[in-house]
Amino acid sequence: MAQGPDPRPRLIGLHGRKQSGKDTCGDRLVAAHGYARVAFADPLRLFLAELDPLVGVRDGRPLRLGTVLAEAGGDWGLLKDEARDPVHREIRTLLQKVGNEAGKAVFGETVWADRGLETARRLAGPVVFTDVRFDVEAAAITAEGGRVVHVVRPGAAADEDPHPSEAGIDPRWITATLVNDGTVEQLWAKVDALVLSRPDAPG
Repeated sequence: MAQGPDPRPRLIGLHGRKQSGKDTCGDRLVAAHGYARVAFADPLRLFLAELDPLVGVRDGRPLRLGTVLAEAGGDWGLLKDEARDPVHREIRTLLQKVGNEAGKAVFGETVWADRGLETARRLAGPVVFTDVRFDVEAAAITAEGGRVVHVVRPGAAADEDPHPSEAGIDPRWITATLVNDGTVEQLWAKVDALVLSRPDAPG
């Protein structure tokens, strides 16, 4: 018996403030719907890991990124406590500078969007980008027929970071909104409904 077309969007891009629930949504798409997870920042992290820059001082001795990353088991997701950890703040600043001030200035505005889509095209199944921060990234996903989803967490503190990567994207790129105002299980249910919804259905 022939199967119908796959209802899953080929590409989904998640946009939202820090701690809004983007990673939780991405985890659900991977675990329950067969998505592969890709981040536009993946090449930046690889570049920075190879560079192994100084990120602080510990016990009077220079501290390098490689040491911090090894202590985190290679999980960059554990290096996001910028509010309390100056080393994590420095790592975030370096990623921003490499990605925006250096990378885009040298290689062009779309360099990371292009790299991300190249990775997505090499994968057989659907892909979720968990870090849509710029219009060029949202535009690239849209041009490929994908959907850009805004994840909103009511009551979350506004990010005071003035860097362009935290300024948000033009609302015209957003095709659906997920409001993270309940339990993790409730957010998962919203993600499940999103995957099967039409692009023009309410989010």
